[in-house]
Amino acid sequence: MEADWDSVFSLRLSMLPQTILSVKLAENILFIGKAQRVLQAKNKALKNFSIESLKILQQLSSADIIDTLLFQVFEN
Repeated sequence: MEADWDSVFSLRLSMLPQTILSVKLAENILFIGKAQRVLQAKNKALKNFSIESLKILQQLSSADIIDTLLFQVFEN
């Protein structure tokens, strides 16, 4: 994703309608777009991690190992 920051999106000044947008404004818009892409990718990765974690916890909660572990903790 970090490689995307500089290589996937760039500002082409020759394509910029400078009568409508200043270079500074175009740079700011580009920055916001890049940041949004990075944050969405991080959010997706976190969401996938959370879903997998919940699935594992669900499997563990239905397994006898949890009861065994709890018994051992409270027994001591």
